[in-house]
Amino acid sequence: MAGREPSGSENSHKGETVKVAIRNDVGETLITEEMAAVTFSTGSRGFRANFKVGQNGARYQVTVNAVEIGSKPAGAPKPKK
Repeated sequence: MAGREPSGSENSHKGETVKVAIRNDVGETLITEEMAAVTFSTGSRGFRANFKVGQNGARYQVTVNAVEIGSKPAGAPKPKK
């Protein structure tokens, strides 16, 4: 997603994926996963992935959200805190 990306209604991300890589402290890639396009409960659009990764004998559950800035529909209710 380099450069200017279309925002708002210009780009719906439907059917698109984005790859995310998790690396250790020396730069070795531990896992590469695809993030699926999603519309979040707030109405914002973006990508989401959930997966597990191992490091030094421990297992970790990872959740990654990438939210498109400005993609929430106008007049959408703000989430409750």
